[in-house]
Amino acid sequence: MKDHKRAEEIATHRMQLLSPLLAEGLDAAQVRLIKARICEQTGVSERTIRRYLNQYKIDGFSGLKPKSKGQRRIESIPANILEQAILLRREVPGRSVSQIIQILEWEGLALPGEIKRSTLQEKLSERGYSSRHMKIYADSGVAARRFQRNHRNQLWHSDLKYGPYLPIGKDGQKKQVYLIIFVDDATRFILHGEFYPIMDQIIVEDCFRKAIMKNGIPERVYFDNGKQYRNKWMVRACAKMGIRLLYAKPYSPEATGKVERINRVVDSFLAEASLEKPKTIDRLNQLFWVWLRECYQVKSHSALQNNMSPEAACQSDRKALRFLSPETIASAFLHCEERKVDKSGCISFEGKRYEIRLMYTANRQQFTVATGDPGNGKTTIIRKFQDALDESKYMVMYLADSKLTPRHFYKGLLEQLGCESKFYRGDAKRQLHREIELMKGIHNLKPIVILDEAHLLDKEMLEEVRFLLNFKMEAESPMTLILVGQSELWDRFKLQSYAAIRQRIDLQCKIPHLDRAQVYEYMKSHLSYAGTDHEVFSDNAVDEIYRFSSGTARLINKVCIHCLLYGAQNNRRIIDDHIVKLVIEGELT
Repeated sequence: MKDHKRAEEIATHRMQLLSPLLAEGLDAAQVRLIKARICEQTGVSERTIRRYLNQYKIDGFSGLKPKSKGQRRIESIPANILEQAILLRREVPGRSVSQIIQILEWEGLALPGEIKRSTLQEKLSERGYSSRHMKIYADSGVAARRFQRNHRNQLWHSDLKYGPYLPIGKDGQKKQVYLIIFVDDATRFILHGEFYPIMDQIIVEDCFRKAIMKNGIPERVYFDNGKQYRNKWMVRACAKMGIRLLYAKPYSPEATGKVERINRVVDSFLAEASLEKPKTIDRLNQLFWVWLRECYQVKSHSALQNNMSPEAACQSDRKALRFLSPETIASAFLHCEERKVDKSGCISFEGKRYEIRLMYTANRQQFTVATGDPGNGKTTIIRKFQDALDESKYMVMYLADSKLTPRHFYKGLLEQLGCESKFYRGDAKRQLHREIELMKGIHNLKPIVILDEAHLLDKEMLEEVRFLLNFKMEAESPMTLILVGQSELWDRFKLQSYAAIRQRIDLQCKIPHLDRAQVYEYMKSHLSYAGTDHEVFSDNAVDEIYRFSSGTARLINKVCIHCLLYGAQNNRRIIDDHIVKLVIEGELT
């Protein structure tokens, strides 16, 4: 994993070196000048640049990865010598790396030949003291010149805009949404734009991927320096797709003037959308896409030739579009990191925590308790979990009996394994242990025992579960055991008399109620599965359903079915809050 990750990083760095040489329309003289500039800035020889370029033309991004025999390690430079080199560069910014090495040798700080030119060049670049960096620091700023590419997909711009507040938070609280747009430089055509409920790198990658799927691969992309854009995942994705990644100069707002101008045009849309007061982000995006299609893409643009519209300019461009396969695009945006699962069944990634839970439990053979209020979908989740398991690796045994005793517990498990249970409980327990050993040793199957309605089990049965996990004094559990029940089950485990059982629990899963936004998505997914392609419930109706159900899935299903029946009987295409109140008061209370 580490070798693969390092190889990807090296290939990404090499791709960034080569990106200026991959532009279309370069003649031999321009190629020589670009190669010379790359060699001067990075210390890489022209022969190495040629080798990288040939490898990329033959095998693409994968050709830039180092071979399996490995790379020669770069020699390190002592910290005190590096600090002296930085002081010499800061003293006279125009000093070359060779001159700095010569001064260090004259002053006796380094032996002749001890410091390699390429190594010192790389270390100075890492610290921000390369020749290119020093020129940037010395620039006092010049007037910005207007420019525009000749053809579509030669350059894309993107920016993030703060949007309005919508009631999409917990319990209908208002949260701010954010707009990401991608704009073509030559045609001013908005390639894709969408509002998102969060502000991180994921929303930029999602919008970028959708723009590429619809409009093909650009030669270059031009971003600002926000952390949503400037990260290793964006560099890696662009390198894999052969896109040259450019960033705006810090503290130069004029560099992103085109996309900032479009953001000001979007303000007129937000003013109009505020009159309708959309309550969901999906509705806001629907309104935005209609406005984009009717009020921007087809309108004349003063920056385009003959005041053409962005859509006409894009369609009349004869430059062919270049598309990649969906698999290649998906691979380019794939994040890959190693993480350890903690005792709560979660992993941390990019500042967020993700639940692994039941699949992790099955793989590690752990004792898990899943609880939730009635109607929250506990049995549905267990059924979905069981369907997702590989039958060639796992053997699932399911029991649901409110009057389950230890003897009937062993009898039920053995019958599912195709065995006739012994009469006495101790004999049946030993028989089950033998069957589990055969299952794991010969058939290479991992046993999973699921006890549903576990909140109805008495203390004797719960104690028997604890004894079942003590198998031959081994540290590893002989099976995966999942207790599923209502919230009162965990309240019982909190008691001191159940401390021995509670201490053996590896993971606890609590199934929460849905919030208002999740209720809307839940209803939308059911209607979509039924084949509906339009809105059936108004926003106010969703509010009433959420208020009545408190986010309980079973009650949501119940009230929605009654409302749909009422609407069908009375020829209503839209279910509003009046119908919901009528149904709740007349049929459900």
